[in-house]
Amino acid sequence: MKDFDSNRIYQTLGDEFKNIYIVDCEDQQIHTFKETLKLPGFSSCTSYNDAMNQYIDDRVYEKNRDMLRMALSFNSLFSRLEKTERFNIHYQSKNDSEVHFMYSHFGRVMEDGRLSQIIIGFANEDLDIRRNNIDMFNNALPSNVVKRKVLIVEDNERLNRYIGDLLI
Repeated sequence: MKDFDSNRIYQTLGDEFKNIYIVDCEDQQIHTFKETLKLPGFSSCTSYNDAMNQYIDDRVYEKNRDMLRMALSFNSLFSRLEKTERFNIHYQSKNDSEVHFMYSHFGRVMEDGRLSQIIIGFANEDLDIRRNNIDMFNNALPSNVVKRKVLIVEDNERLNRYIGDLLI
């Protein structure tokens, strides 16, 4: 496996993903690029299909499993990425009794006119993407712009201060 080109990977995916994996198209093995939270099945030098099937069984909401298995088999993924640079898949994930909306981004690395690596990024739409968008918005405000004010209506003084501290 060749070294990963970090700039190329972040250019393809963006930086909002907590977990990023690379699949070597020659041997179909997964390699960890960035891993904040351990995903079931995904570990370095595991076959892509085995890892994805374990992830789907363990984390994907039951009604989305069959669709994801067909769409994300290695052959389907490879065929799709031969035709397009990148695509996204949205699905529901389960974690104990909670259901989360997840977002996975798939991109490609081409070498000598052939698909050599597949880049996969996983993120929780409810938490990771929206938090990143809020951070970008907050950081995009020029320093001379007056920030908006929020009125907190809460008769419990301690709770009122706590909410205020969270918003600062």
